[in-house]
Amino acid sequence: MLSSNDTELMSKALVGIVFGTIQRKCVCDTLMAHVRHPSFWVAKNAIVGLEELVLFNPSIDVGPIIQCLMTVDETDQLDHAKYSIKGILEISKKRDN
Repeated sequence: MLSSNDTELMSKALVGIVFGTIQRKCVCDTLMAHVRHPSFWVAKNAIVGLEELVLFNPSIDVGPIIQCLMTVDETDQLDHAKYSIKGILEISKKRDN
């Protein structure tokens, strides 16, 4: 589904993998590979999916995720990336306390 040219299908696949697998590393790598996708919805679902992945997986390393989100430079995705970075840092901070 992710190799499809149909961006709606790709978006659905990205959302689905966050909640449908236990292979966190594979999911994380896949989401990070799509945060700069030219399709608005594919990139947005990848960005939001990373935040959800952190929320539901307490042991995941957030450093690489934040670094990846900081590479987003598309104007229409920048706010989503910043919001997700903020959310990930808040989740991480709560876990450390």
